[in-house]
Amino acid sequence: GFPAPTDDAVERRLCLDDHLIRNPESTFLVRVSGDALAGAGIHDGDLLVMDRATPPLAGNVVLAVVEGVAVLAHLGRDAQGRLRVQAAESGFAPPLDKATMVGVARWVIHRLWPGRVSS
Repeated sequence: GFPAPTDDAVERRLCLDDHLIRNPESTFLVRVSGDALAGAGIHDGDLLVMDRATPPLAGNVVLAVVEGVAVLAHLGRDAQGRLRVQAAESGFAPPLDKATMVGVARWVIHRLWPGRVSS
């Protein structure tokens, strides 16, 4: 059978905060709705560990408020090298100064079984 550790053999309990959270006071979780970022491995129902203190960089997945709507999007650069929010479902790419950054995604947590449909 599979060996099970005894309490005597455990030096320390596992704490996911130690592994997933860099800035506890600025970290929050977001539940994903929709599969617009499936190409980035982010699926409907996943949890994102977001950090308000992490500076946004090109290539990051961010939570931004654009025209009063909260969107998860990639950050990219325009032809002039300025950061732009790039929503996955359209050519929508407002400049960063038109968006309010809420946080940068640091980790994605999703269920592998049951209920995850593989494609």
